[in-house]
Amino acid sequence: FSEALHELEREGARDPGTLGWQARACLGLERPHPAAVLLKEALAQAPHTPALEILLARALALEDHLEEAYQALDRAEGLAPADLSVPLLRAILLLGEGKDLPRALAMSERVFAAAPDRADAQAVYGWALLASGRPAEAIPVLQTAAGSGKDPDSSLRLAEALTQAGRVEEAKAVLAPLAEHRGDLGRKAREMAEALPPPAEPAK
Repeated sequence: FSEALHELEREGARDPGTLGWQARACLGLERPHPAAVLLKEALAQAPHTPALEILLARALALEDHLEEAYQALDRAEGLAPADLSVPLLRAILLLGEGKDLPRALAMSERVFAAAPDRADAQAVYGWALLASGRPAEAIPVLQTAAGSGKDPDSSLRLAEALTQAGRVEEAKAVLAPLAEHRGDLGRKAREMAEALPPPAEPAK
């Protein structure tokens, strides 16, 4: 992402397409603020572009500007009501806030039913099932999402679902390779592994 961003900056183009690509690169580098600035500039030139509004909603959400993020999603939905990315991102925002879980579950389930092979749909639907207190149903969905390798958080949620379902040894096996990672992912995995309950003693 870094090399792509530098190349685009060197070219100096300020058209909506180039600004959108620059914003995607910024998001890939976890730089939501410059991404939002670029996307607002792009939308000033191309105000009826749902893909840019969806990217803007992502950037704003990462900055915790949730009201503006919902507004961007509302605009995107008005422009492209069939785009599955809109209800999916709306479900992510609701799950992140921990509110209106039935609505988040319904939206993620609808997207998953329409596109069951879509990795982000698997990840969000599994998360919604887990957040709704349905770990047994979440496990196979999160196993598929984690297997894609595109969303490490799905592996952490899989471990949580396995733990809630009483499958502690399987949760340990999921967390073990994650704990080797540096940064937040490794830290979270180690904390979860340390908090796991001890294995049940065999019946006498």
